[in-house]
Amino acid sequence: MTKLTRTSTPFSLLALLLALFVSAVAAIYEDDAGVLDWHRTQIGLTSAVYTPAASGASDYVGLYTESDIFAVLHTANGSIAWRRSFADGGVKAHCALSLPGTTEFLIAITRPAGNSILYRTAWADGSLDWELSTMGQITALGSNGEILLVSEASGDIHVVGASGIKQFTVSSNNATVVAIEDGVVFAEKDNTVTLSTVDIDSQSLVEIARFEGSFVSVESDILVLRNDDSLVVVKLDQDSQAIDSITESDAESVAVSEKVVVLKSASGAVTVYDRESLGELNYLEASAATIAPGTESETFAVLTAENELNVINGATNAIISTSKLSVSSPVLIIFAVGNDYLVQYSNGILQLVSESNTIWERDESIAASPIAGLFVQLPETAALDTVAGIREEILLDDASDSNANILLAYVKRVTRHLHDLQTFPRYVIRMLQSSFMFVDEVELERANMFGLHQYFVVVSGRTGRVVALDTFLKGETVWAIDGVNVGSNNGKDTTVNLVETDVYIVTKTGAVTVINALNGEITKTEQILSTDQVVLKVVELPSGLYAWTTSDELVTIHETAPPTEIYYTNRVNEDSVWGYTISAGAEGSLVLTKTWSFNLDHGYAVATTATRPKLDKTINIGQVLEDRSVLYKYLHANLLSIAAISSEDRRLQVFLLDTVTGRVLHAKEHNEVDPARDIALVQGEHWLVYTYTATVPTLGEQLTIWDLYESGKPNQRAYDNGEEYSSFSGLLPEPYVLEKSFLTGISGTAKLGLTVTKHGITVRDVLLLTRSNQVLSYAKPQLLSPITKSPTDKSQNTSMVSPYSFFDHATTLLSQSRKSTVLTYNLPLELAGNTSLLVSAPTALESTTLVAVAGIDVYVVRVTPSKPFDVLNTIAFSKQQLIYTVAAMLVVVGYLRPQVGKKRANAKWGVE
Repeated sequence: MTKLTRTSTPFSLLALLLALFVSAVAAIYEDDAGVLDWHRTQIGLTSAVYTPAASGASDYVGLYTESDIFAVLHTANGSIAWRRSFADGGVKAHCALSLPGTTEFLIAITRPAGNSILYRTAWADGSLDWELSTMGQITALGSNGEILLVSEASGDIHVVGASGIKQFTVSSNNATVVAIEDGVVFAEKDNTVTLSTVDIDSQSLVEIARFEGSFVSVESDILVLRNDDSLVVVKLDQDSQAIDSITESDAESVAVSEKVVVLKSASGAVTVYDRESLGELNYLEASAATIAPGTESETFAVLTAENELNVINGATNAIISTSKLSVSSPVLIIFAVGNDYLVQYSNGILQLVSESNTIWERDESIAASPIAGLFVQLPETAALDTVAGIREEILLDDASDSNANILLAYVKRVTRHLHDLQTFPRYVIRMLQSSFMFVDEVELERANMFGLHQYFVVVSGRTGRVVALDTFLKGETVWAIDGVNVGSNNGKDTTVNLVETDVYIVTKTGAVTVINALNGEITKTEQILSTDQVVLKVVELPSGLYAWTTSDELVTIHETAPPTEIYYTNRVNEDSVWGYTISAGAEGSLVLTKTWSFNLDHGYAVATTATRPKLDKTINIGQVLEDRSVLYKYLHANLLSIAAISSEDRRLQVFLLDTVTGRVLHAKEHNEVDPARDIALVQGEHWLVYTYTATVPTLGEQLTIWDLYESGKPNQRAYDNGEEYSSFSGLLPEPYVLEKSFLTGISGTAKLGLTVTKHGITVRDVLLLTRSNQVLSYAKPQLLSPITKSPTDKSQNTSMVSPYSFFDHATTLLSQSRKSTVLTYNLPLELAGNTSLLVSAPTALESTTLVAVAGIDVYVVRVTPSKPFDVLNTIAFSKQQLIYTVAAMLVVVGYLRPQVGKKRANAKWGVE
């Protein structure tokens, strides 16, 4: 009798099958992170440079920036090794120290309240060894062998062990500790600098020297003081006693290299001294703007006002190298890093340059106080023009009698097809490019066709630099302009508008700069106001742009045609709002007429305001309920939302105003509101959303939404005869308001926004920029809807919003009761809180919106609130991947078929 045995499948064959299954799944699934979005990582303008003390970390350089970020860069290519932001909570001061003999460093951050935190961190990866909190401002850091010295503004000096444990504290007798160098404490009081050391045994401070003057800097054995109008350079011995000194009456700055000390006068002349003896070596009549230590022992660098970098041998006065820096902007910082120089320009460019060329470059301009971000739609491509041409031909055919003749219609159709054959070779080339993965140009053309390829133009208020980023090419810089007049105060009083493809930048003093957003060309600069006038507001009308001046006049900035209608506008003051009409005056001028005023209660101040975005469109006038009845939206073209806060009473008042008459249409007051936290507000089609932090009814940040309807009764209009209502009608009812509040359950909302689409068909998403630097989106109907019971399946299928569970109105925690989308994928973004930009713009696809957030980093993502219903999603679907999936499944089925047949046969024979 033959014994039947069960044969086992080889492991390698099982592994192959598993790989085929995994590949098949991977072929039809892709992570959208990094595909539909891009992230431009920034650090800001450098304010201080730190280099490692140990050779094991020589490939890094540390930068502390104006954005309160400490970043460590790779010196080879300028990429960010790691970074950490200290901006949350504010920064009053900072100091850092690279620890000798280690690959770690110390950094101390002092908060506005005066308390400080000391961190010990690794250069390579930013990993934290320990942290130590102190009650005062840390002014200096130092090391004395195995102990660390940490000084406070009060004069106390803490002795800290290597493990971060505070051992004891000594006092400098109310003197301010300005530096700690090689274990020596430099303290200043009454124009005298005292040098002391810490005696470990007696736990006291021992004075070793005293010098008259104010402290400037110390570099090992070279102490620099300022006495009256002179710079004093003191050479110290190993016991910190003065060996020699020099005094220069007109010296402005000093640079210390390994073997030379260089002084620069106000005129730009340079004097070189021997570091050991302080004897004068050379005198150079130069127009030096900045001097810096050299990368070699006897060299120093001279940077002229024309940005010419000269590396000079201090002993011989010989110029070793001369090079012209590639950026013409003034230099803020030049610092020797290894054999090269790190240069921070005032326009935001950061470079590492050698004696002959630029090693790498970073553009940090848009991280410095961005005041405006604008999406610029590019001209339609030829492909889109072809589609438009076909559509036009169809319309012409429908309007004519040509279709009545079948033969004539057939000839016309064949003629068009023959004409289209001219593009067939181009189609074949594109298919081949797509097959061989050369898809850049193909995808770019597709993006142009659907309006996904736009420029995101960012204006920096700190640097005066305007940069255009390509939204399709992962944020690559298309063009950049330096030296644009953005006014004072980091551009906070400057207004930026987009008119077609022209960017208008208007300062408070009336300086106007016009930039072509497609090529970066400045097409116009002019001064539209006299010196005694300032711009209060820039008014945008259908006819053009106008500057509202302090004399209540409108000065033309840009005009296509004189306005012929009456327009309504308003001016928001600190504690009031004034309404005006704009009408045509004599000789084409415009006249402002004040018509109403709205004053806040005593003690209240305007926190923020909002109006409906001009790109937000209305496609229907009502909200369809589950029983097919309609609640009609309160579609008022002249609405202004105001949030006012009373810091003394801790109350928040929110008003909805009719800007034509000044009438308050709805108001709400909230108690026990924290005035120190952000208050955000956004207004949509017939609704508004605002956030605030309060202690009642529950402690935390709360989000409130108002939905405005003409009536609370279905199928009832404001006027029974259906005519349009007017603000001047005495019978105009107030809106019926549906209101709902939630606890957000997040760290805090810095800003609110909404998505806009080309025709307004797609559901709007409410955007929340959080304090944790993430952007959340909630579908507007999920926040508040007039639907009071679960709809039928039929009504769900007619909704443009994704299916969601209808909520119980008693639920108040937003993060648990509403489905949100994290548009930023929890990426480590660095933003600037409520000063960040949150911008959205429509595309040619009704389903798709471009959303950008810019503060320090820049992040742009495509959003489809109602899913991409109007185009096949080429990111998630591919013909090649589908074919590959089918082929893989056929292989698997081909293998399993005989196995299944064998199993069935064995079952018939009763064999397992």
